Amino acid sequence: MSTRLISGVVCALALALAIPRWRSKRSSPLPPGPTGLPHIGNILQIDPEKPYLTFRKWRRRYGDIFFCRVWGQNTIVVSSEKIARELLDKRSSNYSDKMLVAESKAYSLDFNTAWLPYTDTWRFHRRIYHLSLRQEVVPKYRPMQLRRAYKVIEDLLEDPEGFEEHLQAHSAAIVMSVLYGYETASKKDPMVSMIETANDYIIPFGTPASMGIVKAFPFLLSIPTWLPGGKFRQAVMDGKKQVKEMLEVPYQYVVKSMKMGIAPTSMTADMLQWSEGKDDVPDDFEECLMNAGGTAFQAGADTTFTTLQGFVYRMVTNPEAQKRAQAQIDAVVGTDRLPDFEDRESLPLIEAIVRETIRAMPTVPVNLPHGVTNDDIYEGYFIPKGAIVLVSTWEILHDETRYPEPMAFKPERFLNADGSIGDDMCHLMTFGFGRRLCPGRHFALASVWSAVACMLATFNFEKAKDAQGRDIEPNPRWTPGLTSRPTDFPCRITPRFPGTAERVARARVLL
Repeated sequence: MSTRLISGVVCALALALAIPRWRSKRSSPLPPGPTGLPHIGNILQIDPEKPYLTFRKWRRRYGDIFFCRVWGQNTIVVSSEKIARELLDKRSSNYSDKMLVAESKAYSLDFNTAWLPYTDTWRFHRRIYHLSLRQEVVPKYRPMQLRRAYKVIEDLLEDPEGFEEHLQAHSAAIVMSVLYGYETASKKDPMVSMIETANDYIIPFGTPASMGIVKAFPFLLSIPTWLPGGKFRQAVMDGKKQVKEMLEVPYQYVVKSMKMGIAPTSMTADMLQWSEGKDDVPDDFEECLMNAGGTAFQAGADTTFTTLQGFVYRMVTNPEAQKRAQAQIDAVVGTDRLPDFEDRESLPLIEAIVRETIRAMPTVPVNLPHGVTNDDIYEGYFIPKGAIVLVSTWEILHDETRYPEPMAFKPERFLNADGSIGDDMCHLMTFGFGRRLCPGRHFALASVWSAVACMLATFNFEKAKDAQGRDIEPNPRWTPGLTSRPTDFPCRITPRFPGTAERVARARVLL
């Protein structure tokens, strides 16, 4: 029998086996979902500022997994932890790609690890994070995290009304320190301001809906800026410049500091030293390191700020929870010193408050998309290759069957009957799933905990008063974009005890 004939028989058998399998998959229905319009799909039906509320409505109608199209992009929305774990964790090899690569590149957001396809570059980004931010390494950052927590206390003592600005500066400073060894000079630090300006572009443009605009209407990136619609192109052009600065300037700061012999330990400096003499360093190592640093700042600073801002709002509106937490701190720590990481296991209520703050408003209400590499079937539903999967974390964390009275703030949800911390780790869902799980989550949670514990030990957070002495009910605006936080709400922040500045000074000496 000739080789050609053997090859023909093998191909025929393979085709015969593949066709029924393909037909079986494709004959399965897509998950149910709303009817959309040609070309743009369901985009006009989705709340642009709070898509998770639209997904809640659709979940109640179509179930825990449903199908929609966003600017023509096939989209599977999951509103169940069980389904998310099954698809994104257990089948992670098929749900770890990115399908909006060209669109992210058009916005110059392809530096971001979250938008990279599952390639060697993505894997090297993850290696950088693993070497610098894995759980075993995080304790070395504790003195810096506490030092920064003390600084935010001093800022609040000096200017309590500027709490939002102080929390933002704190979040940026703590990430700049670990990534670049950079100590911010002031609340208006020029490097931090430069990076936050870039963030103002990245956050709204880095959503699947925004990516879909350039996928559906690519001409928007080429029309003259003076024509109608030209402002969009101008915003992208400006944003690209801001992103370039955000990536290059901090990196060059580290390179210059190393040449001068004054660079402190940081992710960037440590990786540059690690790469010396290595044979397995990729050709684009410097670009990878710059991009990984930019990704980590953009993700870390914004999510930390979002969580701390949410914490302040929850304390203002839930004084009883605040009082219980302060009583536990006073009993465990006393009033002569500030909490530190050695106290963490003895302060379960502080941990519960952090978890409930994240549950009540996840830092990322809808997780970043996972791309489907190959056709798949789940519970009889067809999930097509090239689709993206979104997890509506907000909806999962507001499921009435799991969390009764989900709109109420109840830290005790996370406590056992004896007051110890429970096993519910739902707050980790906001950091993602599968191979796309945020590698900096341990550092981020430690940063949040230290700030929350120290602020509760030293301050009362109360409703602001009007001219007649009546409480002003906070009615915050929730920011749109990848992350969502309460903003523009007044509150009153006052020291719990006299001598707070002296407590901070004593705590600094002990670091």
